[in-house]
Amino acid sequence: MNTYIDISNFQLARSLSENYEQIKIDFNGLKNFLGSKTQNVMGPTQKESDGKILYEGQFQSVFTRIAEEACSPPEIKSIFGTTEESRAAAMERFNIKRSITSALEKCLEPYVDYVGCVGFNIIHPGSKLNMHYGMCNDYVRIHMGITCDPDAVFYLEKLPPRAWVPGELFAFDDGLAFHGTEHKGVTPRCILLLDIKKTAFDELKEEKWP
Repeated sequence: MNTYIDISNFQLARSLSENYEQIKIDFNGLKNFLGSKTQNVMGPTQKESDGKILYEGQFQSVFTRIAEEACSPPEIKSIFGTTEESRAAAMERFNIKRSITSALEKCLEPYVDYVGCVGFNIIHPGSKLNMHYGMCNDYVRIHMGITCDPDAVFYLEKLPPRAWVPGELFAFDDGLAFHGTEHKGVTPRCILLLDIKKTAFDELKEEKWP
C-alpha cells in the first residue's frame, strides 16, 4: 500500500496516544543512549533509490527493539558487532532501554509477537532524509509525534507534505511506500517510530488524508 494506513481503530494506536505524556518521559530517560546517524548510501534493496545518500544533516536515534530483517547489513554490524560477546552486550543494552521505557513497553505487551523495530528519532533543523523504501515489506510503520516543529515534514509518494503533531499518530507501509523527511524549521523534531507486522491487522485500509 503506497498511501497512509488508517489505524484509528487499532487498539495499540489508541493506547500509544493515551499514554503520550508517559512515553515522552520514557524518551527523556533514554537520552544518554542517543547516537548519531551518518550520511550512508542506500543499499541494493532500496529499489529505484539505489545509490543515493540517505541522511543529509544531523539525525539522532535510539532503539529499544530491533528486527534484523528490517535493517541493512551495515546497520546490523554497527548494532551487534561481529562477535558473540558484542551481540550479548547489545542485547543487554536493549534490555536496559526497555526497562527505562516502561510505559511504552506496557502498550506493546499485547502485541509483542508482532513488534519489529521500536525507537525514537530526532531530526535537527536543516536536515533531510531522502526519499526511499524500507528494507522489508512485512511491517506497518507507525509514527507518533513527541516534540514537533510545523516545518519538519514527512513526504509520502505524491501526497502533500505532512507535519507531525505531538501525541498524534500516522502509519504507512515502510517497504512499499516511497517516503522521506525534510526539516526546514528551527527546533529539533522527535518522534516515536515502531513497526508492527501486517498480520496484526484485520485489514489494511487507506487513511483519507489530507
